[in-house]
Amino acid sequence: MKLIEEHCFSETEVEVGGFLVGVVGENETLVSNVFPAQHSVGASTQLTFTHESWNTLYEQLKNEPEGTTLVGWYHSHPNFGVFLSEHDKFIQSNFFKQDGNVTIVVDPIKGRKGWFYSKKGKIEKYKQEVDTDRARLGVSATDSAANIGAKLGGGGVSLKTVIAISAVMSLLSFVLGWTTTSLTSGGGGATQASVSELTSRVARIESHLQQNSIAAPQVATKPKADVAPKVTAPKTTTPKVTAPNGKSTSKGTKSSTKKGSVAAKEGQVCAPAGTVDSSTGLKCSTPVGSGSPTWTKPGAGKEVTNSANTSTDTGTATK
Repeated sequence: MKLIEEHCFSETEVEVGGFLVGVVGENETLVSNVFPAQHSVGASTQLTFTHESWNTLYEQLKNEPEGTTLVGWYHSHPNFGVFLSEHDKFIQSNFFKQDGNVTIVVDPIKGRKGWFYSKKGKIEKYKQEVDTDRARLGVSATDSAANIGAKLGGGGVSLKTVIAISAVMSLLSFVLGWTTTSLTSGGGGATQASVSELTSRVARIESHLQQNSIAAPQVATKPKADVAPKVTAPKTTTPKVTAPNGKSTSKGTKSSTKKGSVAAKEGQVCAPAGTVDSSTGLKCSTPVGSGSPTWTKPGAGKEVTNSANTSTDTGTATK
């Protein structure tokens, strides 16, 4: 029991368990060793032994004294109380159904433990549950709502969850009170089995509420990027020239602009040779002695054409 309690007290958020080995006698079962289950899958309200769990157990049994066999199992019910759920009964009825096979349930939060065993195809309870040898982890041996902090390993829960679980436990107390009255008055209908099933369902509801009490992490929102203000280019207008007769004209401006463009473009590198710029009248020519064509005025000196690679007077048509 010391090894069993040590294992069950080591985890409070999910169920843990293991195997009991020993010898089944005529009227008693002797447990000689305990093997915590390896590779098991624990949930808040149930425990599952995997294929790896069984394989590891059989390897461990090879080192036990001759005649030692698997005689039972144990598991924890953190804050749920000492009883067998439908899942527990399934395991007992399918894997530990031989007469004398034992099941031990330990509640480390409430500090309670109890025994069950198989007999003629049924599951019986052995005597009454008792306090664990180790001090309970919760504040109460009966009030599950008061032990929520210990159940979650010291983590905090919301007031809403505490109220919800308290309401569930109050409902359970009411139903249990009604059941006791019904049994006493001989009204029938309510049985110990139904009470145990109700207790199991309430435990599952409590676990569900606890699991959903953890607030979802807050995701930081990405700040909106500042929108750059639109820049509007100032409108340019061509100044009007007023003639002596009072009429406006822009001929002088155009002529001046064209001369300025010719002066700015003349002498710049261009391509391909022979091209004429309609806006300035400059021609892309390759002067003799120069390797790159430039914009020049028609008729200015000699030029070289790329097509024939020959020299000719400016203005002479070259095929």
